[in-house]
Amino acid sequence: MTMQYLGSISDFIAAIATIATLAYLAVQIKHSRLSSNSTNLQNAIQDFNSINVAVGSDANLTRIVNVGVSDFDSLTEAERGQYSYIQRSFLNGYVAGTHTFRFNQRGQSRLIVAYRDPTIQITNKRLRRL
Repeated sequence: MTMQYLGSISDFIAAIATIATLAYLAVQIKHSRLSSNSTNLQNAIQDFNSINVAVGSDANLTRIVNVGVSDFDSLTEAERGQYSYIQRSFLNGYVAGTHTFRFNQRGQSRLIVAYRDPTIQITNKRLRRL
């Protein structure tokens, strides 16, 4: 065996190791992205749930939201302000949730459908009607 032959073998082994390393990194990046998407989805849902809990636990806020949806003009000035802040909170949560999944088309469509239709529950990878 000559030095040139050993050099060629070592170059071949280095190329195989480089390809294996790149494949491993691609898999790790994919898993990291999926984990991040899942966490962001859970955070968006938690934000909506906290708004719902705040409104549902206060009878006055519940009344304001119910009246505001059907007859906004009948609310007082202070109630209009409260109603507007609640609606902004929902809108901010919706925008943050859809922005998170803009580049993940499957995640975006699941998230938008779930927000528009309350009879749909998000499970791990599937939508399920309640």
